Amino acid sequence: HAADEIYGYSNKEALAMNIMSIVPDSEKPNYDAMIGRLRMGEPLKSFETKRKAKDGRVLDVWLTVTALKNEDGKITAIANTERDITQRKKLEEELTSSKEQAELYLDLMCHDISNMHQIIRGQLEMAKDILDTDCKLEADDKKLIDTSLQTLERSSKLIDNVRKLQNLGSCVIPKEVIDLDELLASVIKE
Repeated sequence: HAADEIYGYSNKEALAMNIMSIVPDSEKPNYDAMIGRLRMGEPLKSFETKRKAKDGRVLDVWLTVTALKNEDGKITAIANTERDITQRKKLEEELTSSKEQAELYLDLMCHDISNMHQIIRGQLEMAKDILDTDCKLEADDKKLIDTSLQTLERSSKLIDNVRKLQNLGSCVIPKEVIDLDELLASVIKE
């Protein structure tokens, strides 16, 4: 039943065929090496490999191989248990691709927002300098510019925190020296 469901061979066809019929050419050297290890008495762990269906599709399978021995310890047969994991592998690849795409978008967003912040910060600082120089800056006006600059600074820190979280998720955590007094002072200030 499984041979029909997974590989497309009827029960009669499956019983009459050689196992090598479903081993793709690219996997035959690995299969031969696996049989050699079994003959040497080496136990095998389950592993992923490829198999070929009747219609020519190449499937990803989880393979467990066991050598069956007689009373004298001589190998009389080899039993394979194969589970089709093609769909799982496809979903894993899609998930990896989606993660990479999301990280790219996050990188682009952080980069572009940081660039916009730099432009705004520069313009606000120039406006503040001009107004300070010409003595036309009222206290309320200065407060508006200072508040805008502080908001941009907090936004920049938010972008840095998002990047740190992204690096944490990908296990890329750069080592750095942190001044705890400065960190605690900024937390208290916030």
